[in-house]
Amino acid sequence: MLYGMTQFCAKKTAKTFSNCFSLCNCLGNLGLLFNPFLLFIMMCGCGVESICFGNIPPATMTSSMIDEMTGRMARVTQAEIRVKPMVYVSSNQVLLGDLADLHGFDPSVQKEMIKVVVLENASVNMTLSEMQITEKLRQKITNGLSSNGSVLVKVPKTVRIEINYGISRASVEAALLEKFQTGCGDCSFLIEDLRLPRITGMKDSTPWELNLANTSNAGAFTVPLFVHLPHGPETYWVTGVVKMFKNVLVTKKVINIDAKLTASDFVSKQVDVTYLKDTPATEQELAGQSLRRTLGAGQVILRNDIRRNYALTRGQVTKVILAGNGYDLAIQAIAEQNGYVGDVIRLKNLESQRMITGVVTEKGVVRVE
Repeated sequence: MLYGMTQFCAKKTAKTFSNCFSLCNCLGNLGLLFNPFLLFIMMCGCGVESICFGNIPPATMTSSMIDEMTGRMARVTQAEIRVKPMVYVSSNQVLLGDLADLHGFDPSVQKEMIKVVVLENASVNMTLSEMQITEKLRQKITNGLSSNGSVLVKVPKTVRIEINYGISRASVEAALLEKFQTGCGDCSFLIEDLRLPRITGMKDSTPWELNLANTSNAGAFTVPLFVHLPHGPETYWVTGVVKMFKNVLVTKKVINIDAKLTASDFVSKQVDVTYLKDTPATEQELAGQSLRRTLGAGQVILRNDIRRNYALTRGQVTKVILAGNGYDLAIQAIAEQNGYVGDVIRLKNLESQRMITGVVTEKGVVRVE
């Protein structure tokens, strides 16, 4: 499907809009907007006013000005609003989250943006053109974009909106987020590309439930939706992508292979950990360790990145902390296996000769709850 593309650099003043539209005209005349079927609208601001050159006639734009402009545009962080060709809603109020999928935004900003009302009184079945949708977005979401730099908006040639009373995006999203939050209490989550089924004959009072038993906390998901319709129960499917954000340790600078890590090398930062292939390392695990590979600045430090030394080895006499109700008791035991910090290992109590199991908390120390 052919998409129109609308480039938003948000600003709140009509004067800036005028300047930016002029800039787009200049770019078009210069051949920089090379696809005649693509619509680009530039609204400048959000900390990148320098992109907007104002009402400059095409003939007066020098090659150096174009180079400067395009270079600055390339450095702007790109977020994207992708309007759906088919939209199902549960009321005549259409939110941005119903109308489009959002990508690349700060999670806190995106959570607010999806609540923006784009259409107030949608009819039961209506079709809007690319230009109509573009104008609605320009009117409604400019303020929400002011902190996100350049935003690419993809709009299909037509958008069909159908009202399907009975199930709302907000209620489904709330149920999903509650489940995800249970799986990771110190994480924050963002749902993207949420797709709800079209259900014929459903009313506001029709009972429904999501089966979330086998849903993972990160990545793409497909969840069964059970709807108890008058003629009997039916199963539908809800799909989407959940992004997981968590405070983890990232490098402050480039750290070379075999370098010994110190506290000044890393900082805690909330990042997208949805597709990490390994567990992020903890500060306790990093203490005094060296790297197995070179890491660039801003990279998440994973456990597999560390050339870890055993915190205790098999046969070593180890201090064991027995955690009681309001007290701790220290005994000695022999480690039955090697262990890193965080590992669960078996030990033999030197006094009773019984086997016990505990967690390695630091070098030479195991805690038994």
